Amino acid sequence: MGTAVQEPSVGGSDPFSSRDATIVEIVDQIERRGYFLTHVSPQPTQALIDLRWAAQMAGRRLGRQLRTYASAIGAQQSQKITLVVAPLDLSLTGDVRSRDQVRSVIEELAGGRRSQRRGSF
Repeated sequence: MGTAVQEPSVGGSDPFSSRDATIVEIVDQIERRGYFLTHVSPQPTQALIDLRWAAQMAGRRLGRQLRTYASAIGAQQSQKITLVVAPLDLSLTGDVRSRDQVRSVIEELAGGRRSQRRGSF
């Protein structure tokens, strides 16, 4: 993905065993690099539901609306779904380089196709 940061992999031996820890991790990554990225096993599906819920709670803590993007199973990591959580309105991101990086990660997740845009994204 063009980043030196080791991406967490959720599912099985879940490093984010509690919902609060997941919320904190999402907030931290969004504040540091503008987005949160993780790889999740598709089973159990509750992990996906919990991550989406945690993303909504992280958005509340940040005072911003966040959107969750998902890849097809195995598109970026074998037998995993890649999830990216990013601010819905990137125009509020003052750092142009950071904004472009977030857009690039989302577009790569969508398979190189330009993702459907809502609002000012």
